[in-house]
Amino acid sequence: MAPFKDGPGFWALDGLRRDPRRFQGQRNVVVADEWGDVSMLRLPGQVAPVMIFMDPPQHTALRKLVNKGFTPRQVARLNEHIAEMARQIVDDVIERGECEFVDDVAGALPSYVIAEMLGIPIEDGRRLYQLTETLHTGSVGDSSSEQAMVEMFQYGTELAARKRADPGDDIAHFLTSRRS
Repeated sequence: MAPFKDGPGFWALDGLRRDPRRFQGQRNVVVADEWGDVSMLRLPGQVAPVMIFMDPPQHTALRKLVNKGFTPRQVARLNEHIAEMARQIVDDVIERGECEFVDDVAGALPSYVIAEMLGIPIEDGRRLYQLTETLHTGSVGDSSSEQAMVEMFQYGTELAARKRADPGDDIAHFLTSRRS
């Protein structure tokens, strides 16, 4: 398979998480850009502990905590509020008379919902969305992508400290309470 026309191709290994003793995801994350240059994805001075790259039992424990935010009761509690946020987003677009659909609608609602679930201000959710978009559109070694990643991890560190000091009924509280 070639990701780009006449590109070098790649191998995709799937299902390795089923045997974490032989295949560990947490050691390093390797990223290749479209020209085949390979870099290690690391924050300055540390390896970023990202859930999708964690191995059991850490991944399993963290997933169990995150799942607390998606119980039927939690989801039902948010359902009407999410519908109201969607209506507000559409009303804002109608009032302006135009929009950039991906950013103003498709990106707005998930960022609002994530902010709600994390118990953070909507403006912070929008900023995290913008940082994610910077990461998705950048390339390895791109200083704006690296800065976006650093800013996201700094925000997460600060959020964890705030949630430990002032817990709430949200996913961020569930995640930070396991270490308190």
